[in-house]
Amino acid sequence: MTARGVSPSRPGRWRRWAAYGCATAVGAAAAPAPWADLAQLARIPVSAPSKRAEPAWTIPAALRVITPEEMRSVGARSPAEALRLAPGLGVARINAQRFAVGIRGFDNEFNGKVLVMQDGRSVLSPQLGGIFWDAQDTLLADVARIEVVRGPVGAAWGVNAFSGVVNIVSKPAWDTQGTLAEAGGGTFEPAYLNLRYGGTAGPATAYRVWARAFRRGETESAAGAGLDDDWSQRRAGFRVDRTAGDDRRLSLQGEVFGGQLRQYVARQAGTFDSRGWNLLGRWSQPAPAAGRLEAVAYWDATRREAAPATSDTDTFSFDFNHALGRTGRHELTWGLGHQVSRNEAGGQTGHRYDPAVRSLGTWSVAAADRIELVRDRASLRAGLKLERNHFTGWEAMPHLGATWTPSGAATAWATVSRGLQTPALADYDLTIEIPGTPSIRSVPNRSRPLAEVVAWEAGFRHRAGTAWTLDLAAFVNRYDGLPSNVARTDPANPALIISTPANEMSGRGSGAEFGIVRQVGDWCRIRASWALLTPELRVNGNGADPAARRQEGLSARQQGQLSAVLNLGARWSATVMLRYTGSRAAIQVPAYLGADVRLVRRWDEDFELAIGAKDLLDPRHPEFVRSPGFPANAEIPRSFYAELSYRR
Repeated sequence: MTARGVSPSRPGRWRRWAAYGCATAVGAAAAPAPWADLAQLARIPVSAPSKRAEPAWTIPAALRVITPEEMRSVGARSPAEALRLAPGLGVARINAQRFAVGIRGFDNEFNGKVLVMQDGRSVLSPQLGGIFWDAQDTLLADVARIEVVRGPVGAAWGVNAFSGVVNIVSKPAWDTQGTLAEAGGGTFEPAYLNLRYGGTAGPATAYRVWARAFRRGETESAAGAGLDDDWSQRRAGFRVDRTAGDDRRLSLQGEVFGGQLRQYVARQAGTFDSRGWNLLGRWSQPAPAAGRLEAVAYWDATRREAAPATSDTDTFSFDFNHALGRTGRHELTWGLGHQVSRNEAGGQTGHRYDPAVRSLGTWSVAAADRIELVRDRASLRAGLKLERNHFTGWEAMPHLGATWTPSGAATAWATVSRGLQTPALADYDLTIEIPGTPSIRSVPNRSRPLAEVVAWEAGFRHRAGTAWTLDLAAFVNRYDGLPSNVARTDPANPALIISTPANEMSGRGSGAEFGIVRQVGDWCRIRASWALLTPELRVNGNGADPAARRQEGLSARQQGQLSAVLNLGARWSATVMLRYTGSRAAIQVPAYLGADVRLVRRWDEDFELAIGAKDLLDPRHPEFVRSPGFPANAEIPRSFYAELSYRR
């Protein structure tokens, strides 16, 4: 299917232009490349798959590390936008405020199957069991990397790491010294301002303080009318890092934010507040036998007024991990965790939570072992996490993986693991009354089991020096107890339909993901990826069930990217990116092809001007269906922007 308003020949022309740019750039004056070389990328330490820092190349998982250079080169303005760079992730903008994000399917606004963390702090809302993406923001210039693991990671992170994990890792304060100022705006994001200052307080302590503010414009209907969904936000934070001579480390970071969102109640637009703060501390020190001890604690508070329900959530979490170091062929780790959250919910327009205030608590214990079978060549990993949740008590999430590294340039891996998803409080406590003929009443279900996935995965990575890398992954998932709804007519009132949340959907999903990076000297880096997804779901054995068909059709079955980053001499660089997303059949969103362009001019080491355009190929296009609280589906308009940066 071709994108609306795009001729079939247009993608070919864009590919030719990207190739032409790489070819002509070879003759440009050489300059330091704005990226790490491919060998360095392979050695980036990541912790999302196992909670233990390991080189990305050797980890048995479908892993994508998004670097600061990549986020900057494509003009990403938020973590959700940056996630478009990872294959196997469905990222769709619902409107100006909200995104639908999924890993290997199940794309939705409140997707509780993806665990999203910032420096290990979970941002999952217990009330709706998903992510408020408008509230998840940070200064991307201070992000060291975004680790994306596709596939269950419950053995490390527990429930709700069902389809995968996104871990946004910030830079230590030592790496953000000096002054940063970024200011810009455009047709879709009228204005934004980022400020940061980093310094030291003695030889062992570094700090930074930062602030960020922006205003986003409204999206449009299919007819081009504005939908009054504009919003604004202000955010500020700090981080302090302290080190001691024996490699003891202590960090403390926090932030506060507030914003206003435009939404609808009873067909009338209104302005609602979203605000919160969080504080996180991390301590680590060496342990005997080259091991390491680490403890992380945080307190997160959010207050949200928005249709159709309000929420007031406080969460405290503590996590302790001990890496014992190597003993013979074994590298053992173990850990303990506890989290408690208090949620106060308020309903609007027929929404009622009973009780309005509920506290949830979890306890967990985990252990893992990496067994070296052949020195520097083959290893086996086994892990298990036992977690007690509020809904079903103790649950087990095992993991087994194997890695074979025949050379420093190739790695093959395979895993099998179990992931779980807990119900949301909206399933457990919420009653909704929808008037009409017939009228609908949605009632809670407090006997729901946890949704389960058992995933078999395999992959292969290969690197040819600094010239190119190849990354392949394939998976087969078996699902059981997926969320669904059971509707019945009230015998006492035939005009009333009662809907009850249930877990009667099951099935399987399979697919593959492919990624390649080609380095053309110091002048051009080309990155391409493709992802295929084939879900097969059913309810109570009924393969034609409409609920199963809708769940299958929420996600695109094919997605692809092609980008070229060009280093055009000492002063200029450019990025051209094509993004293909297949149709979302269940919600009648057609396939589309997006094209983004960014051109950067540097005057010296301090000043930089960037101009860019996003979604060039269509005046506007839909990516998902409307969110609750909005009267119509939004379409994402073509947009242009400019940004001036100062770093010193």
